[in-house]
Amino acid sequence: MALDLNALAHDCVAIARRAGSAILTIYEQDFEVISKADDSPLTQADLASHRVIVKALGELTPEIPVLSEESGHISDEERLSWS
Repeated sequence: MALDLNALAHDCVAIARRAGSAILTIYEQDFEVISKADDSPLTQADLASHRVIVKALGELTPEIPVLSEESGHISDEERLSWS
């Protein structure tokens, strides 16, 4: 079954808006910035938006893997199996 790209784009915009709302909720209060192993910053807002996006994309297109900065390491072997 082919994806309806217009509908997919519409749904992705809605997902991005929900992720943005999650970020703003965190930024309305005091929040902590921690450093990841590579010394890059990570906030609760990063994690909240990540959870919203990954969950929603997984429900919207379960057949398409999601690669995210906050997902952690995914081996090259696994990524090569994605089609």
